[in-house]
Amino acid sequence: MKRILGLIMAAVLFSGVGYASASTIGGAETSGQGIVAAAFEQEVVFERKMRQDKGKTTGVAEGQDISSKPKIEGMNTSLVKISYGLLDNLDVYVKLGGGNVKTTGDWLIEDVGGSMKLKSDYGFTYGLGAKGTYNLTDDWFVGCDIQYLRSETDYKGTFDIEEMGEYGFSGNSTWQAWQVAPYVALKAGNFVPYLGIKYSDLIQKYKNDNTDISNGGFPMESLTTRSKGNCGVFVGTDYRIGTNWKLNIEGRFIDETAMSLGASYKF
Repeated sequence: MKRILGLIMAAVLFSGVGYASASTIGGAETSGQGIVAAAFEQEVVFERKMRQDKGKTTGVAEGQDISSKPKIEGMNTSLVKISYGLLDNLDVYVKLGGGNVKTTGDWLIEDVGGSMKLKSDYGFTYGLGAKGTYNLTDDWFVGCDIQYLRSETDYKGTFDIEEMGEYGFSGNSTWQAWQVAPYVALKAGNFVPYLGIKYSDLIQKYKNDNTDISNGGFPMESLTTRSKGNCGVFVGTDYRIGTNWKLNIEGRFIDETAMSLGASYKF
């Protein structure tokens, strides 16, 4: 009963704190068999280059080719992570929270160019994953984290067309991300630093509610962008406070520029 009450209180406390973002490792160690842990992960993706996957035009632009150079210039997600130790060296977890994303870029429809800005509302984000470790020595160990995240919300955007002015549009947006991230870690007193590589993918889908250009709309029905780089590195460390509390800081580079802060409590 104390564990259940403590878990509820921790989730309520963590869910009220700030922003974060997509796929942080959030620490190298597993919780231990039968152990429940609650964590808050606050992350910001400063930049991630994307590529156009596909786009569909309508009306006066129907059937025309779209080319683009999009990039994420801010991605925020607040997540509460609840994990359970299936084995001493294997955790499974769920993530619940919210987030938003801002995407910019230069677009070209046939020979008409312009710049676009898209910003989603703060929407519900959820995911699941697993983390496993293997001890090499008393201090050194290796691990791997696998996870999937998804968010769906509304968005608003503008398209500034060369010599024609600015068009506003809005609709529904979805992003989903997954990654596989092996790493090596060291137990050094209260610190547990870790370093690893990851393979990840991020897909954004936008649907436009108004494609009628005569009614102030923009003739693009949908747009899908996908991460341009998939391989990156990450580095971070845990810091233990007593038996149950742990703080975490982490950075991710090459495929994206991102950092996260976290705090967790083991029941």
